[in-house]
Amino acid sequence: MLKNISSYDDKIKTIELFVDSVRKNPGEYLSSTGDEGWMNCIREVVQNGTDEIQRSISPCDAVWVEYFENDHSCIVRDNGRGIPVNDIIRVFSREHTSTNYDKEKGNYPSGLHGVGAKCVNAVSTLFSVTSYTYNTKDGFVTGHVEFSEGKPLPKFKKPVISKNPKQLHGTEIRFIPDTSIMGKITISSQDVLMFLENLIPLLNIGAKIEFTGHLKNGKTVIHKSLCNEDGVL
Repeated sequence: MLKNISSYDDKIKTIELFVDSVRKNPGEYLSSTGDEGWMNCIREVVQNGTDEIQRSISPCDAVWVEYFENDHSCIVRDNGRGIPVNDIIRVFSREHTSTNYDKEKGNYPSGLHGVGAKCVNAVSTLFSVTSYTYNTKDGFVTGHVEFSEGKPLPKFKKPVISKNPKQLHGTEIRFIPDTSIMGKITISSQDVLMFLENLIPLLNIGAKIEFTGHLKNGKTVIHKSLCNEDGVL
């Protein structure tokens, strides 16, 4: 027992990176793996977009969701404020990074702790972020970063920043599951559509979600435009 006591300090480990912790214990952060866990990932990213609709300080009025059954990847785009380009890596890899801690009147974001999208990033083989935004120094700009397993790919040690001549604003995120972590996924386009149909009545009146689903056969595409016309009614 004395030997066990004296060597105890060798057994105390620290996981330095948050994303490594998520990959080691995905169920702790995403409730589960498989279909339930990946649907939670889709929900996290979609609700980041719909949060922009809910904010009176954002120009966002629509979110576009595209789902691919072949590899269960998803693309989510909104026309909100975008992510400040120099903050993209921090926002999507460091835990507890959020604007939700100091809430203002009229803002009703669904999240609080600033970990959701980082967890999705951690369990994705590819997590691609393109931000279209504006700042007083550079005007309209575009920032792009690609991650894998929660970490920026080597060529994206810094965001790639370019001009934004079309003056777009908003964020586009594409993410593909790492099945070595998430396991088998069988989510269909209809499953994703059902989630969106349940979500849309909870948003502001007039909020829009455009959904496109690519079926497993690679040929059939379903499309549906959702609009919150009557709220929870």
